[in-house]
Amino acid sequence: MADLVATEGLFPNEERLFRNPVSEANKLALLVDALKKEEVRLQELRAAEEPIDPAVLATASQKLQEIARLKELLGPVLMQGGAEATATSISGAQDLMRGKLRTTP
Repeated sequence: MADLVATEGLFPNEERLFRNPVSEANKLALLVDALKKEEVRLQELRAAEEPIDPAVLATASQKLQEIARLKELLGPVLMQGGAEATATSISGAQDLMRGKLRTTP
């Protein structure tokens, strides 16, 4: 439960998102970067040649499943690339969304 409380601040709420969208988008980009690093670390742990305690491997597998689920939720953020949201990338995303709205019947 403490982990949930600690990580909920990483996700934007609507008040903060509309007050400062660049800052909130950057938080998500940092979260994605941390997820990628943790996923690599866990995969390397599982692929290690030396014997690993089965409990550690089970925990690593569970964490990898949680990372996979979180990556599903963050799908669009993962595709953006880059470590920060710039004014250009935000403007480009807005143009893309507006374009989709215009072309939808």
